[in-house]
Amino acid sequence: MSDSDIAQGKPTPVTLHVLRSADGGRTWNDFPMSSSIRTKGRCPHRPDCPVKVNTISIAVDARSRAHVLYTEGAAPDQPYALYYRSSSDGGKTWSSPYVLSAAPRPQSSDTADHDYISIATSGNQRVCAAWVDDRRGALDVWARCSNDAGRRWGAETLLSDRSDGAPYKSPTGFKAFYGHYGGAAIDASGKFHVVWAAGEPGYPTGSVWVNSIDARSSGAR
Repeated sequence: MSDSDIAQGKPTPVTLHVLRSADGGRTWNDFPMSSSIRTKGRCPHRPDCPVKVNTISIAVDARSRAHVLYTEGAAPDQPYALYYRSSSDGGKTWSSPYVLSAAPRPQSSDTADHDYISIATSGNQRVCAAWVDDRRGALDVWARCSNDAGRRWGAETLLSDRSDGAPYKSPTGFKAFYGHYGGAAIDASGKFHVVWAAGEPGYPTGSVWVNSIDARSSGAR
């Protein structure tokens, strides 16, 4: 894969990797986590997007279990679903992929396209994920939590439904993700905090938004 291939509109495979070291970083082992086709434009529901590419996020809990969140698309022009995998042996082996979100999108008679992902852990059991998808037409931020190290997950919770604020957002979603800014963390009281940037398409203006949920009650037990 090269930038010139992308500039020419050639679909190219992108593989997401997790690297592990057991000797303080002197040597590394590679685990290919997932692969999807990267394309110029051709986002399933946004033909004006510059490029469509899969993404990955990783967090490690207090028992050294690794938790990975990633997006994957079966083919060009197809929406990316959201997947979760975990490892309890330092990244030597990984659980089977679990579909964390593949919400239907009635407007296009397919499923939501997922992007801008974050994952966070707290202690040795709590893990939460946040992402952006377009299941309601516009973009929204959603969250989902587990209180048993990813074995079971609670319901998906909408975070970006505030009614006031900038003109490019509303309770029905926002127009564009602003830049690549976002993140997530779980505090000592069990609240899952998510931050993201919303704005106008093309980035003429934007702003940063924050919301949180109680991971203790949002995660399946």
